[in-house]
Amino acid sequence: MRCYMVAYLRLRASWVSDRCFCLPFLRRRGKLSSSRLNCLLLSLLWRYYQRKRRQRARKAVNRKLMSMIALLAVVLSACSAGLPRSGNVNVVEDAVRPNGGIVLDPKGPTPGASPEELVDGFLRASSVGNSDDFVVARQFLTPEAAARWNPMSIVRVYPDSQSREYTSTGTGAIRVSVGALGAVDAEGRYTSSPVDSIISNEFTLMRNRDGEWRIAVLDDGISMPQSLFTSLYVKAPLYFLTPNNIALVPDLRWYPRQQVVSALVKGLVKGPSPWLSPAVHSAIPVDVNADNVVVSTEDSTARIELSASVASLTEAQRALIETQFFRTLTATGLVQQVELTSGGSSLAVGTRLDLPAYPFAAAPIVALADGLPAQIVDGKPRLLSQSESLRAMGLSNLAVAYSDQVQTAAALSHNKTQLQSLDFARDRVTMITAGQQLIPPSFDSYSWVWSGEAQSRGELVAYNTNTGAAVKLHLDEVANSRIRLISVSREGTRMIIVYDRDGANLASVVAIVRDSAGVPTAFGDPLHIVQRLKDIVDVAWISELKFALLAQGPDQAAHGLYIGELGGPSSHVTAIDGAVELTAGRGRDSIILLDSSGTLYEYLSGVWRLFAQGYKSPALPG
Repeated sequence: MRCYMVAYLRLRASWVSDRCFCLPFLRRRGKLSSSRLNCLLLSLLWRYYQRKRRQRARKAVNRKLMSMIALLAVVLSACSAGLPRSGNVNVVEDAVRPNGGIVLDPKGPTPGASPEELVDGFLRASSVGNSDDFVVARQFLTPEAAARWNPMSIVRVYPDSQSREYTSTGTGAIRVSVGALGAVDAEGRYTSSPVDSIISNEFTLMRNRDGEWRIAVLDDGISMPQSLFTSLYVKAPLYFLTPNNIALVPDLRWYPRQQVVSALVKGLVKGPSPWLSPAVHSAIPVDVNADNVVVSTEDSTARIELSASVASLTEAQRALIETQFFRTLTATGLVQQVELTSGGSSLAVGTRLDLPAYPFAAAPIVALADGLPAQIVDGKPRLLSQSESLRAMGLSNLAVAYSDQVQTAAALSHNKTQLQSLDFARDRVTMITAGQQLIPPSFDSYSWVWSGEAQSRGELVAYNTNTGAAVKLHLDEVANSRIRLISVSREGTRMIIVYDRDGANLASVVAIVRDSAGVPTAFGDPLHIVQRLKDIVDVAWISELKFALLAQGPDQAAHGLYIGELGGPSSHVTAIDGAVELTAGRGRDSIILLDSSGTLYEYLSGVWRLFAQGYKSPALPG
């Protein structure tokens, strides 16, 4: 305030002298003291300042008001000649906003557009074409091309950081190229692309009868950047059953957001992906046709009308079907209840089954403490064996069996040339097999421990620690390769294999086929995963779909922590420096890292904390 007073004192000195001429006279006459004179002067200045501020405010309001009046007059003058005074009432719909997402408002061809401008407009319109069933996108095509084009055969996804490049081919076609991130097929299955993959599409154009360019020849499918893809598509798992019906197995899919509920129902009826199908099954009868299934959603309840064959099933069989639909649809957050109907009548399903998808998620952690297996309790080792002969074996790569208490484990010994079975309850050590260099073991939930020769001829071996039985299975994918790691999922239907072949580090997941007793009998076809990562040094499942890896990312020299997802892209997680091993499974999405100094860190709910020190080869069941 003092600044304002000083400024006005300087600027309005003449005003003060004109209006306060009596002040010096009064002072000389002794009527006013020096302090009271100053107060009176400041009071006058303050009143002047307030009055001027009100005047400026009124002028500003008047200027804005006059501008608004002028603008309104222009608008009204334009409307007076164009407002309809007769005719029918028409409904104009707003741009589509799928489930609260971004506004989709594709634009049609611009008159006089060049070939490159037309192709660019088509790519923009087709990327959001789900909003209008690709009606606008087809306007960029000739009638013949519009009839042939299948936009949903494949959705190609590219990184946000890359821009499309336009070039001309020798035949005059326009080629559009951009780096590939992944692709989704017609059934919603996502496949990641290798780092150097390119999306390349060619468009042949011709003029129509009006002289405008239109696309006459093009590839099926559409392309879009990753950010748009994650906005327009929803990822959700389809849940199928293990052969013994004791657990659920997910099959991740990506569907357009505005069609996700009906797409999930139809996807579940169609069945699992080919790579997974040998190891799982569905309670939904095979004669149920996905095209005939009717889905309606009201008040967060999905009502699914099925064929009469479902009505003839037992209540226990219908309970399995309802469990599959319930877990699949509620995972999206769009549905809270499921009702099965047939012929318009509700089907009794009894009590809903609470089947796990990631079982055995609560177990103690085990590690090597000074060469001996120990359970870690409050950061301290509780030795599971004190055998000096065991210490002399040079144990490494612990794998723990599934149980509430740590009773059985397996480990490599003697410089990874022998596989040992460790029975802590009986304090007994048994050599399972020996070889030149063995694969680090992995337990499954059926008491089979998996290993084999690292320098592979395509064979993996499973040993049952309860019965002593052994099963040898062949997988062509890993023949003539060096297998680094294997990791069996919690429910026992899938295995991740990391291997080196022809100078490349690869990772695949395969289905494990079992008989009615749980004995492994075969592998399914491999599915390549995390193709953008390299030099993978450790892997562990952290949920029914996700797994953690220590690996090098694209253009990365150092190893880091990454989260992979079956049927989805991988992502980098900020972690501790110098991590050399990992394990997981103390809870969903929990990870434990071991650094080169023997310190264990736990990652839970987005936070790292020091867990324990002085250990090697940490292991949780699996």
